[in-house]
Amino acid sequence: MAATLRGEFGDRLPSGLTPEAAAPLVVAVMDGLQFQWLHDRDAVDMPALFRAFVSLLGQGDEAAEG
Repeated sequence: MAATLRGEFGDRLPSGLTPEAAAPLVVAVMDGLQFQWLHDRDAVDMPALFRAFVSLLGQGDEAAEG
């Protein structure tokens, strides 16, 4: 996962995280979404939610501030 993030963003994501720091977060979000989806498939749009999370990775600090 870190290699994929590095290929997309380089040594730092716009948020300032390194690919190595972001990789376990990506996996954790996907695992959590899968768990939620298994419990209630109709209530969880896993692909849309994961896309929303990934879009956060591409935002810098200025987007998070407001």
